[in-house]
Amino acid sequence: MCSPVILVSLHLPPKYLPLVWQQVKISLGISCSGMMTNRYLCTVLEELRKAAERLSWVTLPIGKRHVSSLVEEVQTLANKMEAGLRDKKDFYRYTKDAGELGMSLKEYVNYLKERKEELSGEQVELGHRNRILEKQIENRKFKLARLKCDVCQVWEYCPEHPEPFSLGNLFD
Repeated sequence: MCSPVILVSLHLPPKYLPLVWQQVKISLGISCSGMMTNRYLCTVLEELRKAAERLSWVTLPIGKRHVSSLVEEVQTLANKMEAGLRDKKDFYRYTKDAGELGMSLKEYVNYLKERKEELSGEQVELGHRNRILEKQIENRKFKLARLKCDVCQVWEYCPEHPEPFSLGNLFD
C-alpha cells in the first residue's frame, strides 16, 4: 500500500480522503478518543513523544502539524497551571492579610473594593492637580526665558518670545 502522504499528493478524489486520513492517523498514532476536553499535561507530553518517535520522511508534513499543535496544547496547559498556582498564592495571601486585620475573607474583599474606589478618586484628583502644576511650570519657564532675553528687557515685544495666546484661567 502507498504511504498516506503520497496518496494525498496524488490529488485523489474527495471520497478517498477519509481513508487516507485514517491511515495517516494510524501511522502517527493519533487517536480520536484521546482528544478529551480536559487532558493532563503528562498525557499530552506522552502523545508528543509518540508522535516524535513515529515521525518519518513520509509522515513529515502532517506529523509536523500534529507536533506543533501538541506543543501549543502543552503551552496552554502549562499557562493554566501557572494561573492556578498564582490564584492559590493570592488566596493564601488574602486570607493571611484578612486574618491580620481581624476580618473574614468576604469583609476583607469588600474592604479592598472600597479602598480601590477611594484610590481611583484620589488618582483623578491628583491627575488634575498634576496638569495644573505642569501648566504653571510651563508659564514660569516662559517668564524666565523673557527675563534672560536682552531684547525683552528693552522692548515689550520680542520675536523670539512672543506672548503666548491664552484664554486666561477660563478652562483651569
